[in-house]
Amino acid sequence: MSHLTTPIVRFWTHSIRRQLILGVTLVHALLMTVFVFDLVERQRDFLLDLAQEQATGLVNALATTSSSWVLADDVAGLQEVIASLSSYPDLRYAMILDPEGRVLAHSDSTQVGRYAADTISRSLLAAPTESQNLVVNHTVIDLAAPIITTDRQVGWARIGMGQSHNTAAL
Repeated sequence: MSHLTTPIVRFWTHSIRRQLILGVTLVHALLMTVFVFDLVERQRDFLLDLAQEQATGLVNALATTSSSWVLADDVAGLQEVIASLSSYPDLRYAMILDPEGRVLAHSDSTQVGRYAADTISRSLLAAPTESQNLVVNHTVIDLAAPIITTDRQVGWARIGMGQSHNTAAL
């Protein structure tokens, strides 16, 4: 073991100039590493905030455009509105729920007519009549907005957005 440590000790203690250069280099490398990690975390948080703002705008627009279709009980029209969102990047699902949790329209048409019975959906049905952030993390953003006509809630618009584009950008 002493055979290995002797050259390292000699290299480090050879001269004051070498010690200063190595010390400054190590401190610089450490600070740059901390800076890069901090910058990536800030960028990740910024992209999440931006994606949440975009998802909020999308779910509010979906709620607004769906109100007349919900009032008319036009399931085919609602399905067309949902289908128009299919090309939206990272959209995992979009759905329209009635106040009891029945799926009126869904990006997966096999879900239409079923009841949303998961924990998050049940909590949404009991939530106040305002936009809800159901799940917001670096993997998925799940938001809901009430569908309101003449001060009466007639359903919920809900979307789930993945974050793979943002993750790939980092």
